[in-house]
Amino acid sequence: MLIERADYLSAAVAYNTTTDEAQGRPSSHASHDRTGESSRPALDQLRSRPGLRRNGGASYKAAATDPAPTVVVYHHLSSTRHKLTDELGISTDPDTFRRHVKYFSRNFDLISPSDLIAGTLPKRPLLITFDDVYRSVLEVGGPILREANVQSVWFMNPDCLEAETLPLDNLLTLAVDHYGSAGLMRLLCLPGKPPASVPALISDYISTLGYGQIATLKATICSGLPESQTELRSRSGLFINAADLKLLPDFGIQIGNHSLTHSFFRSLTQAELHIEIDRSRELLERMSGQPVRCLAIPYGNELDASEAALATARSSGHRAIFLVHGRCNSRRPAPDVFYRICADRLRPEFLPISMSILPRLRTLRDRLR
Repeated sequence: MLIERADYLSAAVAYNTTTDEAQGRPSSHASHDRTGESSRPALDQLRSRPGLRRNGGASYKAAATDPAPTVVVYHHLSSTRHKLTDELGISTDPDTFRRHVKYFSRNFDLISPSDLIAGTLPKRPLLITFDDVYRSVLEVGGPILREANVQSVWFMNPDCLEAETLPLDNLLTLAVDHYGSAGLMRLLCLPGKPPASVPALISDYISTLGYGQIATLKATICSGLPESQTELRSRSGLFINAADLKLLPDFGIQIGNHSLTHSFFRSLTQAELHIEIDRSRELLERMSGQPVRCLAIPYGNELDASEAALATARSSGHRAIFLVHGRCNSRRPAPDVFYRICADRLRPEFLPISMSILPRLRTLRDRLR
């Protein structure tokens, strides 16, 4: 399909804004309209805290002859609306995902996480990844990947595999549907106007909470719901459990660590980081029987890639660490840290611009900040 230049530019702006919002980070186009001045403190925080260099990943520049891997991330593969997912914007139509895989097979050299860790990369390497514990990745994505002979890595949270636990993001989505945005704000005793979206609530408020506060928040939300987390999870049929992990090798899917409870690392103590990273890896290896060598930092934000978090990940055996941000991996924070491009809901005709042009523009934009 031929698209006029103006349409490409319009799509670039729309996709860039949507991707940034889905990642829980300020959008370069809409953050001031959406969250007022909240983006400025976040930027100041990013510049001032130790950890990764905050200049668009320029602390490590790959040699010109080294292939820069493209890494894409998906979450839920479904065209069916559901109260637990509607507000998150992370659902990709299965036919769209199939078309994505065909495009990647034609235009890239598809690699496995083991290839990425080994550093023996082809000319145009691309790695497919998934986050969270949606059953659709196994039941829909698995057969598509096996048919195309494509390997991938699925980052998941052991706590979210438990039958009595509903992931917080999904619980917040249900709460907005049940209480309304204003009602949820009152229930949580939050001042100000309701956030424009659940991702905005997560980035502006949930990101500031510690372990105990998260537990209190979930209990408060659940106190007014007609069903328990166990009942909601079971009736939805949306999530996998630990027994399903044994099926993943049949589809060429490797297990990756996404932390124990999908918490923001920025608010955690060293002891809590150990639980979220080390303990999570141990549990995933025990449940799956697979080695776990890759970590995707929850929500994919550099703010959570502190020196302590990176050191904990590396010392526990993680060989590759993933953020989102959608930048180029030719300039990234460190040799073992990789940016990913969020491909949720991305129309197939926009794949060329989304896989090449937009990452370069974001890298340049963030280096100039």
